[in-house]
Amino acid sequence: MSTYFLIDKSESDQSQKKIEVKKDNDTFLVTINGQQYAYDVVLLSENKYSIINQYHSHNVTIVPQDDSLLVEIGSERYELCLVDQHHFQKRKSRTQQKKDGALEIKAPMPGKVVDVLVTLNQSVEENEGLMIIEAMKMENEIKSPVKGKVKEIKVKPGDTVDSMKVILILS
Repeated sequence: MSTYFLIDKSESDQSQKKIEVKKDNDTFLVTINGQQYAYDVVLLSENKYSIINQYHSHNVTIVPQDDSLLVEIGSERYELCLVDQHHFQKRKSRTQQKKDGALEIKAPMPGKVVDVLVTLNQSVEENEGLMIIEAMKMENEIKSPVKGKVKEIKVKPGDTVDSMKVILILS
């Protein structure tokens, strides 16, 4: 059995659901937040599937995006991010909401700060680059998980950071 977390990126709160999947011959036994479902899945063509649940058939199109899946079921569209438990815990722990509403941005890996792309009190959009950290000779852009304002910058270019160190605070 595999356990995943489904994050619905099309929802404003990016709600998450725990999903356990077990394949039994041609049937997928799926438990979503404790509720179990059985699905028969048939590949129709590239990215197109027929999914049957309790005698109801649904044609589903699944198109991989950069870090998510675009799922179309009839006229409904969803942008979903499916991650395993390790990646979910890592994603969850990279940001932490403080009591005053501020959001701590943490370094996802140890490395060296190459560039800080924002300034104090600057407004930032969701997915806007905040800084670049070099790790294992690769530059990694740290992006804002939300729209906000830069409240505090904890590092400067040239600083060495440990994994999970607070590098920036958004309000």
